[in-house]
Amino acid sequence: MPEEPETEPEIPPGAVRNLRGVRLIAHLTWLGGLGAIYATGGLVWITLQNAGVSMVSWSRGVSLFIPVALFHAVPLIVLALVEISACKAAIRGRQSKWREYVLAVLVPAVSVAEPKDAGRLWAALSGAGLLSVVWVCYSLFSLASYQGPGGFAEAVIMTLALFPLTLGAMMLHVALAAAIGGALGSGIYVLVRRRGRKQDKGE
Repeated sequence: MPEEPETEPEIPPGAVRNLRGVRLIAHLTWLGGLGAIYATGGLVWITLQNAGVSMVSWSRGVSLFIPVALFHAVPLIVLALVEISACKAAIRGRQSKWREYVLAVLVPAVSVAEPKDAGRLWAALSGAGLLSVVWVCYSLFSLASYQGPGGFAEAVIMTLALFPLTLGAMMLHVALAAAIGGALGSGIYVLVRRRGRKQDKGE
């Protein structure tokens, strides 16, 4: 007899809201990050122009900036996909070791499937995304404002030419930023909740 195909486990009704929030935050992370990256490019241009630094033409600067901007967006897109995948697998009960590790780092002491943990889950992921975007923009600002031999053009060429090393380093730094941001977001949420409860009891 032919085996029946495995059916995908249904997401518990209480966890659907959690997952929707996770998806929204994950997509806002990379979309907002992309906007912040291009805003960083404009900030670099204004900063260097006000400092009287000799620069390439606007069109040349844009043609150099676009590929390096997309390059810096890759870790944010990967982070968003990993967050969605790990949370969805946890809710469906199909967790793997690497996904367990991701959740343990990004959302410590939080049950992804528990509706009561939704606020803390979203706060942790928001913190992870925000700090990751901040680090990516800082890294890009440092690169785009490089004034050594060859200037920005040389920095872009070397970054893209050595992409296995530079992208790997960026992924590690973003992972670290996400871990710290997740812990901060979760911790701030807990502190705010405790303070709110104390005020309610005081009243």
